[in-house]
This record gives sequence, structure tokens and C-alpha cells, in this order.
Amino acid sequence: MVNLAGLSGQVFLSLLAQPLLCLWLFFFACFTLDFLILSLQRQLDMYFLNMQGNFKQEFQMKHYYVVQVYSGYETATKDDIERRIAKSSFQDSFGEILVPSTKFKASLTTEEIKNEQLFPGYILVEMILTPETMKLVTSSIRVLKFVGGLNPKPLKQEEAELVKSQMRGEVSIRHEQTEFNVGGQVQIQDGPFSGFDGIISAVDSEHEKLTVMVSIFGRMTPVELEFGQVK
Repeated sequence: MVNLAGLSGQVFLSLLAQPLLCLWLFFFACFTLDFLILSLQRQLDMYFLNMQGNFKQEFQMKHYYVVQVYSGYETATKDDIERRIAKSSFQDSFGEILVPSTKFKASLTTEEIKNEQLFPGYILVEMILTPETMKLVTSSIRVLKFVGGLNPKPLKQEEAELVKSQMRGEVSIRHEQTEFNVGGQVQIQDGPFSGFDGIISAVDSEHEKLTVMVSIFGRMTPVELEFGQVK
């Protein structure tokens, strides 16, 4: 004979166990999801901390910036900025200041070696760019502006190395040549800009010199050359 009371009790316990099991599974799933979310959040936090550290390290690196100054006062401006740096608390934010120039002789027969500006009216300042360091540089009375305005872009490393290699270059020899016309295109054959193309903007026949517009740092810059340096 079937024990109805016992059977009913088993059915009741079975029905009671199912919602308890579902409830337990629900809490287990919530706990697991919270654990996964917490782990993911920690990984994201570590990632962004590393990104922030790398950005800060990059931002605090010294780069070369092009500064426009009054032409003819490049060296005086360099000296003035260096004095201001020495009196400030930003010595660690600055590196070298360059007045790009190269040496040349007018001919093989002369021993006189002259110094010529590569970029008249411009100097290069190695620095960590901050509002304070920019203000220090532009406070020099002969500084006009940073190339790029309030958001200047640093020179690429290869561009800076090219300028410094030209400054370290050997003494070049100038050769005599023929006539040239304003607006004509020439190729520089001698000196630090050898291989560059440019447009003649002025001709000084008396002194056998040309002013040639050459693209430097993405800007058209006047470069003074001897007749013998171009063709």
C-alpha cells in the first residue's frame, strides 16, 4: 500500500528545494559577475595608469623648438635666454640653445673662414614645453614668437640631428658662377643645403649673392647663398 503521507512530504521538499536552488544559483551568478567586473576594472585602472605614466614621461622629455627672433640678433638672444634660465628655477627644463650656422671660405685661395647663419632670424631651443618655460623664452625682448604660435610642435629627432650635423660639417668652398633671375628655380650644389631646391627671391649681382626661398621645417625660409653654390 502506497504511503501517501511520505510521498506528499517528498513532493513538498522537492518543490521547496527548486526555488532554493534557483535562489542559490542567482546569488552565485551575481557574486561571479561582481568578481569579474572588479577584476576587469582593476586591469583597466592599471592600463590607464601606465598610459598616463608614459604620456607624462613623454611630455617631460626635452625637445627642440624653433623660435623666431629679430634677424641679426640670434646670438645676443641666445645669450639673453641663457642668462634668464640661469636666474630661474627651470634649469632642469632646458637643454642647449643653438644658433644654426656653418663655416665657409670664399675661395680656395683665401684663408679667411666666415660663419654663416643657416636660418637667419631663427634659433633652436631644447626644452620641456610648459607655459612657464614658454613665458621665460618669450620674455626675451628680441624673441618674436615660437614657430607654431601658442601650440608649437617640436622638431623631429632626425630634423634636429640634421641641423646639428650641418653645424659640425667641414668648411665649404664657394665657387663663382653666372647670372640668375628672380623667380627662377635653382638647386643648391654646395654647402649645408646641398641637394635642396629653392626659388630665387633676390639677386645681388655686385656681391654675387642670391636670396633663395627654401622649405625648412615645413616653412619657406630665405637662405642667402653665393652664386657658386647653386645651378
